[in-house]
Amino acid sequence: MKKIVLGVLLVFTQFVTAQIVELNKLSSGVLYDSDVIKDDKNNIKGYFLLFESDKIQKETYILEYVVLDENLTKVTNGYLEEMKYSSLLLKADKITTDVTLYNNKLLIELNDDTVNGKIFRRYRTLDLSNNKMSDIFIFRNGKLESKPKFDRSLKNFDANQTDKIIGVDGVGLVTIKEEKDQTGKEKFLVCLDDNFIKKWKTTYEITKNDYGFKELEFLDSSNNYIVFSNHYTKGGYYKPVNSIMVFDAITGKLNFEFLFSNQDKYSHKVVDSYIENEDLILLGNYSKKSDYGFINDEENLGLFKIKLNLKTGKKLEEKFLNWTELSSKIEINKY
Repeated sequence: MKKIVLGVLLVFTQFVTAQIVELNKLSSGVLYDSDVIKDDKNNIKGYFLLFESDKIQKETYILEYVVLDENLTKVTNGYLEEMKYSSLLLKADKITTDVTLYNNKLLIELNDDTVNGKIFRRYRTLDLSNNKMSDIFIFRNGKLESKPKFDRSLKNFDANQTDKIIGVDGVGLVTIKEEKDQTGKEKFLVCLDDNFIKKWKTTYEITKNDYGFKELEFLDSSNNYIVFSNHYTKGGYYKPVNSIMVFDAITGKLNFEFLFSNQDKYSHKVVDSYIENEDLILLGNYSKKSDYGFINDEENLGLFKIKLNLKTGKKLEEKFLNWTELSSKIEINKY
């Protein structure tokens, strides 16, 4: 049996090595980073690779990008000029990418990767229909800035920050004002069309409520709705309160906020979600309540399914399935 397993591992290893060799042939540059391209159903549609092609001056590099389809066939490639932070105290080893597919375009998030984390976040879009790469852009102080001049001195670090930007298929780009300070500053969403023109702006928080401050993370969308998960914070710490927030994709209006039930006893984690006509289905795990509202794996109690009407917020279905209810059908233990 051990010989059979070893043989399978060797075959698999040889296959993976062959794939790596082929990828290295795509560019003569040094591989910086790569990301998987997925659609809104989480299906793999391709791969995005970034290579360092040449250094033209201090902190300035020519990078080559390569796009592959799901079969690793080359779709397109091109070159762009990027800066990478370097100083006596702190140096970025590479530029990382985070890619989102929307409206037949790629939203590409770029960061300088240092030992202290990712800094100087900025964005580009790549139109897959014509291989047109946009200039760098960021969103700050309530407006989009194209080709911003980055002052990479650490004393001006805060002035070079951008709001988070996500690509929402069928909708466009959505910026999220996500400051985590506790001053009660206005937080808002802004939707931009393909020409970076503002379609709408909606404020989702002005001051903290009884639970604290909202922290949004994109969850799902359709042509009519944008869904975020929300985790409340207070005093710089996460609170054991989670919710779902649904916005109208056409106007930006907040349709409703749904708070998970029994959060005084349980913590919830959404593992998957999907939109079916006018309904949102949430699937996930629940556990005994944790101090910061995250799932406690050692106290994981089971699964849940919740169905909400996206227009009204009405709860249409809520089911909790404890692991003990499955123990007679499948082998389950505490580990």
